[in-house]
Amino acid sequence: MSKPVLILSIAGVLAVGGSLLAAPAAEAAPDCAANRVCMWEDAGYSGSRYVNQKGASGTYDIDGWNGDNEISSLINRTSCKLTLYSADEPAASAFTWSVAAGRRVGNLKNLKDSKGNHANDGVQSFKLSC
Repeated sequence: MSKPVLILSIAGVLAVGGSLLAAPAAEAAPDCAANRVCMWEDAGYSGSRYVNQKGASGTYDIDGWNGDNEISSLINRTSCKLTLYSADEPAASAFTWSVAAGRRVGNLKNLKDSKGNHANDGVQSFKLSC
């Protein structure tokens, strides 16, 4: 094999191999088991999952260091109504947002209260009403 053909062959292999490596990975389905509420740090159910709560009536505080005011997406796989609060204590909450049973919200910028305030990075606690 002559040198020009060999060089072109190597260049062709590198070009094809490089394009295979550059292909984007398919987005993985979010992992949230049945009868659970799951909340993630980033939109699109990505980043750290800070909440993985079993569906039982009660009020829950999101840990202040990991997740408090950092939630950007959620899945409510329970049969419970989910209410999000902008404060650790619901009574002190300036804003509240409601999420129906079985609902997914891929970006909390799209979840707004009656005054138009979005929930992204504003949730500190939540309540499940079953």
